[in-house]
Amino acid sequence: MKHIFLLFIHIIIITISVKAQKWTNGQAAYGVIGQRDFISGSINRGNTHPSNGASLAGPQMIIVDSITGKVFIADYGNNRVLRFSSVAAAINNMDAEAVLGQENLTGYSSGTSARQLSYPTGLSLDLSGNLWVVDQSNSRVLRFPNATTFVSGEAANMVIGQNKFTSAKNGTSDSSLTNPRSIFIHDDTLWLSDAGNNRVLRYDNISAKPAFNAKADAVLGQIDFTSNGIGTTATTFQTPMQIYVDAAGSLWVADQYNGRILRFNNAGQKTNGGSADGILGQPDFTSNNLGTTNQSTFSAVVSGVYGDNNGTIYVADQTNSRVLIFENAAQKANGDSADYVLGQSDFSSHDAGTSATALKYPITVFFSNMQLFIVDNLNNRIIVQNPNLPVTLPLKLLNFTGRLQNNNAVSLQWQTADEQDVSKYELQYSTDGINYSYTLDVTHAQNLSNNYYSYLHDDPVLGNNYYRIKMVNNDGSFTYSNIVMITVTNDDYVIISPNPAADNIVITLPDTDKATVAIYNSVGSLVKTERLYSAISTTDIHSLLTGTYFINIVESNGRIINTTLIKD
Repeated sequence: MKHIFLLFIHIIIITISVKAQKWTNGQAAYGVIGQRDFISGSINRGNTHPSNGASLAGPQMIIVDSITGKVFIADYGNNRVLRFSSVAAAINNMDAEAVLGQENLTGYSSGTSARQLSYPTGLSLDLSGNLWVVDQSNSRVLRFPNATTFVSGEAANMVIGQNKFTSAKNGTSDSSLTNPRSIFIHDDTLWLSDAGNNRVLRYDNISAKPAFNAKADAVLGQIDFTSNGIGTTATTFQTPMQIYVDAAGSLWVADQYNGRILRFNNAGQKTNGGSADGILGQPDFTSNNLGTTNQSTFSAVVSGVYGDNNGTIYVADQTNSRVLIFENAAQKANGDSADYVLGQSDFSSHDAGTSATALKYPITVFFSNMQLFIVDNLNNRIIVQNPNLPVTLPLKLLNFTGRLQNNNAVSLQWQTADEQDVSKYELQYSTDGINYSYTLDVTHAQNLSNNYYSYLHDDPVLGNNYYRIKMVNNDGSFTYSNIVMITVTNDDYVIISPNPAADNIVITLPDTDKATVAIYNSVGSLVKTERLYSAISTTDIHSLLTGTYFINIVESNGRIINTTLIKD
């Protein structure tokens, strides 16, 4: 068989908002997780989804794996972390795949061990496929391996903030914590908001840290590791909550009781006690104007901050029961106004509510795959928003994904369940993410309990290619899927040689020396994962069966590479 040197064409499952797409003040959410409908807000204690549809108790955080689409939720009041197979599965009240902190989906007790949690708050995934969990009441952070495949009740293999898994002491040092809240991993750097000590800690080269007593490398908000005072300046915090690091390396911090969001440019280079470079919610670094409800000022409790790859920052303005949206946030002057508001019809309203357009004390936010997730804490739910016109998520669609193959063709797959009322699927295509007038394929429903569909688009354009599925029911009604964007470029490449291969392959990366490689078989099962620490690396594949494999490479700079391999 002819050996092929693969020209690398990278693919990004859309995680950015398209500039032509706009938000609307007070727009309705299109999905809800944790409740059966938008008018329910009941609390749940230890069930997957009881008869009333509830499955969460005071949730604190949600994240979505950009590679597999799997969903992780910090279910605070149930002392657990849930994993769902997809956003659609979570919205449609399907069972969680697995749970951490409990032995099964009905448990909710707290504890202090490698298998237990006590009020988890923050979540993050690293390049090696580990899930990191902020275990607040145990004043620690736990690392769980194999995030997308762990079984219920799996044990952690690393702890930060304690010297053993059975300890839950508070402390103020470079290796101890007091009620930490949020975590964000950028490349191989771990950032942690240590709320009880009024500081944000930075851990460099986290993959090389010891399993116990890992020491932080730098601190913001304090001048050293033994201080924990509060303040209202460019160098101090008053209970830092959610943190986010953008593509430029700027750290954004929700400084809760100062009612502001602080931005630290080039945060990885800041020395202890370094100064913030920008501020939202207050006109300057020494103001603490709380309780006002307008376009540029937050309430007394601002708790959440996250961004997308277009530079938009989303802020959970907790006691105003709203989320504020700041476009091109890093370019805004200190104290500039927000561009849009969700949860309220205008910038002067602050009523709490339980509906598709209302919120009740939102605590954190997360953005992924053209979707904004708002953790609506006191409604015991997570609502899902989209900057497109609101649509209803197809009830029967479990997932919709795409891959770019080595011949530049786009392979699209979707999975459905229980199609008894579904007539057909229309695969729609766009080159601008707005106009989907071109239909690539029409597939009639198989009307089986579990169904798999695929389509090969053999002539995508150079640049961005957008795909969605229009699902048409027997009565003529229809709904749309999530959007998948695949970007075709010819300026960067990775070489996998030889290909086909029998025993070993050499992977040459384009512009980095660190990456994580995941190899999937033809039915999408993960068969091998490996961490690369060199621009040219050798990977052993002799144990793989003969056939075609998909290779997913996540570089340290966040770039996602997908290609194929033929195993002789």
